[in-house]
Order: sequence, then structure tokens, then C-alpha cells
Amino acid sequence: MAIPITPTEDVEYVSPTEASERGYGSRASIHRWAKEGSIRSIMMTDGLKVCAEDCEARVRERRVIQPRRAYSAIAQRLAQVAPVFTPEQKEQLVKLLSN
Repeated sequence: MAIPITPTEDVEYVSPTEASERGYGSRASIHRWAKEGSIRSIMMTDGLKVCAEDCEARVRERRVIQPRRAYSAIAQRLAQVAPVFTPEQKEQLVKLLSN
């Protein structure tokens, strides 16, 4: 991705704060993406500006289901609603699962 030296009229550049307010991610994430070069960014006299289109693309990319996170979220939810087992029930469960 070519990074322009100055912003062009057809590309919208916003501050990391504004990008965060638009729901593209946290300010820290947006700064990290700019530093990594995964989004276009430029330093202006009033601070860092990032390409809004690139931030939007990152958000769309992030919306893809990531199995490890999905399983973790499911496990956490199940742990919240799981019944409390007695020691005997735990023993039985261990026996069942170890076969």
C-alpha cells in the first residue's frame, strides 16, 4: 500500500480519536495499526491522521469469525450458567470423560 506524503482529496483522513469514536477500534489499536503500516497515516501539524477507509477495512476484516475467540466466549458463557457440581458428581464426570 502506497502511503501518500500529503492527504489527497479523495481519501478521508481523521484523527485516531475520531476513528475510535466511529467505532473502528481503540485509539491504541489505531495507533498500532498506523505504526505497523497496516493503515495509511500521515503526521500533520495538529497530530497523526489515519485513513478512514483503511480503518473501515480493518473493522470488516476483524468481523470474520475467529474460532479460538468464539470457543473462548462460549466456554466463558457456559461457565456462567453451569450448575454447581457436588464432589460425587465431579468424580462421576471425571470417570465418564476419562474412558
